[in-house]
Amino acid sequence: MKKLIFLPLLILCSLNSAGQISDSLGWKGTPVIQLNSFTDPGSWHPNSSAGDNCYVSTDLSDTTSICLHWKFNPGSGHRYAQMYFIFDVPVSMYGDDIFGFDIKGRNLNDNCTHNLDIQLKLESLTSSANASFSWHNLARIERWCNSISALKKQFRQNSIDWNNIRVVSLEIDSDSDFSSADSGIVCFRGLKCDNTTGWERQSGFSALNNSSSDLTKIKKAALDSITGRQSASGLLYTWREDGSSWLYGQGLALKVLSLEGWGTSDPDSAVYQNAARKLAAFLACNQNNMGFWPRAWRSATGQIIVNLEGDGSVWLGDFPWAITGLANYYKKSRDTSVLASINKARRFLTDSLITQNGRLFTLQKTVQNTYIKKEVTSVEAYNAVILGLLELNDTARAVSLAKYIDSATWDSSMKYWNESIGNPRAVLFANTWFSQLIRNNKCISDAIDPELTKSAAALTFAGRVLYTEGPGQPAGFDGIGPVATWLEGTFSYISAGGQASQSVFNSLIDYISPGYAVPHYNDVISCDIGGIWAVKWISLDGTSWLWYAASKNSPFHVTNEPNVKFPVLVPETDESRYLIYPNPSSSKLIIETPFDSQEINFTLFDFMGNRMLTKMSSSSKTEFDVSGLKPGTYIVRIVSGNKTKILTVIRN
Repeated sequence: MKKLIFLPLLILCSLNSAGQISDSLGWKGTPVIQLNSFTDPGSWHPNSSAGDNCYVSTDLSDTTSICLHWKFNPGSGHRYAQMYFIFDVPVSMYGDDIFGFDIKGRNLNDNCTHNLDIQLKLESLTSSANASFSWHNLARIERWCNSISALKKQFRQNSIDWNNIRVVSLEIDSDSDFSSADSGIVCFRGLKCDNTTGWERQSGFSALNNSSSDLTKIKKAALDSITGRQSASGLLYTWREDGSSWLYGQGLALKVLSLEGWGTSDPDSAVYQNAARKLAAFLACNQNNMGFWPRAWRSATGQIIVNLEGDGSVWLGDFPWAITGLANYYKKSRDTSVLASINKARRFLTDSLITQNGRLFTLQKTVQNTYIKKEVTSVEAYNAVILGLLELNDTARAVSLAKYIDSATWDSSMKYWNESIGNPRAVLFANTWFSQLIRNNKCISDAIDPELTKSAAALTFAGRVLYTEGPGQPAGFDGIGPVATWLEGTFSYISAGGQASQSVFNSLIDYISPGYAVPHYNDVISCDIGGIWAVKWISLDGTSWLWYAASKNSPFHVTNEPNVKFPVLVPETDESRYLIYPNPSSSKLIIETPFDSQEINFTLFDFMGNRMLTKMSSSSKTEFDVSGLKPGTYIVRIVSGNKTKILTVIRN
């Protein structure tokens, strides 16, 4: 079959007169229960756990919905309040593979103390033959949340006969202990189902058609926002509100700064170069000796605040982004001081964590402070690792990983990538990242998707299932919800060329203008609802993805620089013997080296290359007075004979 080199660009929808995106995103489905029966309280049977009570009513403000009023009295154990509908004649849902509804709730007495989950249950001939799915804490969403859905293969299924569905129930339940009575109301509308194999899929990829001047202005504003978030340590604030810097965003933004700092005509390119140098130096000098990085630091001081995942593992969805950022920095700057760090990270990844058949593992710390291997199943993590390998020209391993995770997670019927091996949930990054990885790297597309049909189909699926209008503006996509609009993920969808990208982009740009600093979500949700963390804090990650979208670029486009290779460096057996402390420092700085009884030259530079302090010593240990230096990040160069070592120090 002839390969498609260029695919047609599709602009498939536009903003309507009210400013909302038209109907080509999301999904409609068919009613599970006809509207006149669905909205009739007499059609539903209320039922609750012992000692509790509930009843059903109409919603006077919305005649298309039905409401369940519930009250849980003091007590412990599993609590529930449900309303169930019995079909006069059994119905078949055999051909349906997605179910959903609109929902809003209100908790009258509680303040996020108890879990208030929502369950949809379908029963066939007996109550023991059923299928059910629960959404965490969804009864708390105090506005209409549209098209909350789950795939049939996500349901817990127990001997159900999908050709003979007799009962449908909607339930609120909790396993929390109630010291006092709690009550509320939850309303539903549009209970629906559909067969996703019948959904029309995009046959190409959308592209932004904004004028170049508009996109240039947006790119510039995003860059200014990124550089404006740099602290004295060199780290970029992921969240100014809590003063933290998270690894994924540092690598993502370092690639942006490297691409803009070198080889562009921007008059501020020197500013971007300087920001990239500071960040690259921090990453190169704040790496675990095993080769990985902590997940998060205090931005101002560089103090580690999150080292490993909650289960003690190195999260490979974040770790490879530091490789990608440093690799791009080296390709553009030719700064060899970061090569040792890149090589150490590469060794950590490739020495034992990737098998010949493309399976990926990580390390997990045990209570005995030893590390064991743990298999990685996340598509998002695989994509991040594959990109890092491609940036290092390790094509064979990258292709092997891509082929394995594609074969393990691709749903050939519904045409999307599962969230992970064994978890069929549809999430945004698994599909937008993999689509970008394939489109931007011929070695990957040749191996698993030469016609790019899988990539286009997966984007359509993610767009339909995860489209949301959140609390109203802007319309876009949630990562796992759809509860509210996640701007970072939505820009990843646009960068991937998902259908209606232009309309979605317009919606988001209107929302974040005029500063083009990107909020995390368009809503604030105080309780953990549906597994999302929604705040309106300005996001480094989202702002970086805005730059990629406005650039008509993708972080999954590998940077190729002529005559740039990554040499396999000899491991430094005396690495742990280089010590620099306290770091950060406010006055006294002590440096220890593995050298002994020979002339050693210590020189301290600022990030503009200006020599600040120098000292000659015949001792392996020396001391600097840095109290007279301004706060910021500095470079220490140590030279002994033909050996040179570069260290970074932060002056508080």
